[in-house]
Amino acid sequence: MKSRACVVVGVIGFGVVLLLASHQLREVAVTFESMTEAYDDFLAMDYACCSDRRDGIVDYGFMVSKDPATWRDAGTLCKVGPMQDNWKNKVWIAPLRPDISGTMPSDADMRIWGGVYAFGDSDFLSELEHGWRQKRGLLVL
Repeated sequence: MKSRACVVVGVIGFGVVLLLASHQLREVAVTFESMTEAYDDFLAMDYACCSDRRDGIVDYGFMVSKDPATWRDAGTLCKVGPMQDNWKNKVWIAPLRPDISGTMPSDADMRIWGGVYAFGDSDFLSELEHGWRQKRGLLVL
């Protein structure tokens, strides 16, 4: 009887430890309140960011990439249909709107980061999220 109570207490204790550990390991959500905040943050992380507009306005969307790019490079990314090869190491960020489903390639990976949404290369999206958390000291090991 005494050993049964010890087993029950042990199981409950183990459950509590697992619950606490899972709470500590939860990733902090990437979030931006505005397009400007996202643009500034990724530039500060040494990524290339550019609008697909000649005037450089990023309020409607911008490309993040590992390599420098021009507004023409950003403009050549096809944002409908299947993703093309030129999406490798590129992500498009746009303001969050209710009608986002028709404004990205059909097979693109997508994330919602607060007031913006991002889509493109899945591995690069993960890299950006990891870097954002690391920059803020929010990375859980």
